[in-house]
Amino acid sequence: MTSQCAAAADTSCPEKTYCPADATNFPTDCIPCHDSCLTCSAGDSDKCLTCPDGTFSSNTSCVKCNEKCAKCSGSATNCSECVSGNALNGNECTMCFAGATKNCTCGTAVNCSTCDSGQTKCGICANGNIMAAGVCQTCAGDQPIPCVCDNAKNCLFCGGDIDSCGACFGGFDLNSTPQCSKCKVGFFESSGNPKICTACQPNCSVCDSASTCTSCANGYILGGGACTACTPSQTEACTCGSMPNCTTCDSDSMAKCATCVNNFDPDGASPCQSCLPGFFKSGSAGSETCVACADRNCKTCSVSKDACTECKDGYEITDGKCEKKCTVDDNSCSMNQVCDTICKDCTSNCATCAGMVSTCRSCIAGFVLQGQECQACPDGCANCADNKDVCQICKDNFFIKDGACAACKDNTTEQCQCNVAVHCATCDSGEAVKCGTCVAGYKKAMDDSCSVCVEGYIMMKAICIKCEAKCKTCSQSTDVCDTCEDGHQMTINQTCQANCSELTNGNACVNGSAANCGGLDQITDCKCGAASNCASCDSQNTNKCGACMVGYKLENEVCSTCTDDAEQVGSLCFIRGEAESNKLSGGAVAGIVIAVLLVVGMLVGGIFWYMKKSKAASATEEQSAGMQE
Repeated sequence: MTSQCAAAADTSCPEKTYCPADATNFPTDCIPCHDSCLTCSAGDSDKCLTCPDGTFSSNTSCVKCNEKCAKCSGSATNCSECVSGNALNGNECTMCFAGATKNCTCGTAVNCSTCDSGQTKCGICANGNIMAAGVCQTCAGDQPIPCVCDNAKNCLFCGGDIDSCGACFGGFDLNSTPQCSKCKVGFFESSGNPKICTACQPNCSVCDSASTCTSCANGYILGGGACTACTPSQTEACTCGSMPNCTTCDSDSMAKCATCVNNFDPDGASPCQSCLPGFFKSGSAGSETCVACADRNCKTCSVSKDACTECKDGYEITDGKCEKKCTVDDNSCSMNQVCDTICKDCTSNCATCAGMVSTCRSCIAGFVLQGQECQACPDGCANCADNKDVCQICKDNFFIKDGACAACKDNTTEQCQCNVAVHCATCDSGEAVKCGTCVAGYKKAMDDSCSVCVEGYIMMKAICIKCEAKCKTCSQSTDVCDTCEDGHQMTINQTCQANCSELTNGNACVNGSAANCGGLDQITDCKCGAASNCASCDSQNTNKCGACMVGYKLENEVCSTCTDDAEQVGSLCFIRGEAESNKLSGGAVAGIVIAVLLVVGMLVGGIFWYMKKSKAASATEEQSAGMQE
């Protein structure tokens, strides 16, 4: 519906219309102004009184502002407000860009650096602000994310120069270059968003993570990603500021050394940077070590370490070596030296000498004194007699035989010299104090010593002695067998005798020949079919036992269980001690024979005496009878 007015002075017409000048007191329609006017003069629609946003008044007309201006005055480029996506710079509107120092117009949003795609909200906040819930808010110092400060990163808020930080966010270091780009000492940068600095483990100055330290605080040493307190006994350098070669730090200044590694000298103007007396510096810068002079009596030596340049007190340099000063009477020289103003070493191979260095009194190992000279023992000999060709002790890897030393070899009974190891046939190739292989009768124990007997030998007084012939194994003594060699069988006295080729039921093997069971010389079981351990066969069934050998008891015509007084050895039963008592020595047998002969002699003598006495009595009776007649 068209608006109406009552007179030209009537102000009831809306914007962009006016009340005609000829209007009377009766209502008339409001007439539109020119399209460019916001309001116009009564009676003249082209004469603008005010202009709409985006235009400015020029000679009663409204002219459009620059396309980037939302409001302007006087000219199209004299902007007072900008359209969205542009920022006011003085009286000019320019396109917004990230990091702009002026606020970008984005609808009603404030503190924008750029707009979003709809040009109604902030895309990026202006310097000194943060984006929170889609709105740019001024950094207050307690925000949960870094503040926007142009190219500066990790700012808590901006500095006087908006391209700098006034303080760092999340524990970053304001003094790092660039500002807030690195964590403070003792912190590491997390991988989250936003990045923050998290504390390293205690005593760690630089770390990759909470569990992996890469550099320690003063007074601590790095090992396995962790820092431990330094001690004087360690071999690795302790962190003491920038000082090298420290093992512990000075208690007054943790950036100085108190003790040193690798024989560096803790005293002097620069502790731990020069070597102790008797050592010289070797190696490249940063990895230098102090190496001992070849002569322990050197105070200083050349880089070659073999030539002394200064000696310790009481010594003097002779041909680059430090020789001890002496007098003939002070007995200060070593056993292998003589005094000639300085202590001079005896000639090679002398253990001691007298008067002159070439006058030997005793020799080192492997040499023997011949006159006043030390002459070498034969090859492989460590100690030889006055006759230098007769060896007494061999060197390792040699064995002695008939006074000479020969190289050790495997599969022999000759004992090889292997330091203190015994029963060796050869020495260990890597360690001569151990056996490589053992002599016959021995084998290696768990500790590599030749201290265990092989099968067929028995340990007696720490020596392996071979079991008696025909014994496969023995344990009580060499002649008490536990098992027999092939082709032999066990007897009741634990000896081994040859098997018989064929036996019939009722026969036993006696010394390799078949004999009837039950004889006094039967010491092996009787053949009774497949039955074993029989002393005799059953009278009704010769395939079964009638009686058992000593040590076995008969159960259901079978002899397989030991008697109570017998001991089981493998599958056999023995009455322990019976074997020894059954085995009579030659002396015992001879004694028995002599005893039997004596008994027989006494019996014969007694009978002879009795008969003679009886005959004499008869003669006496006859004589008495004659006299009575």
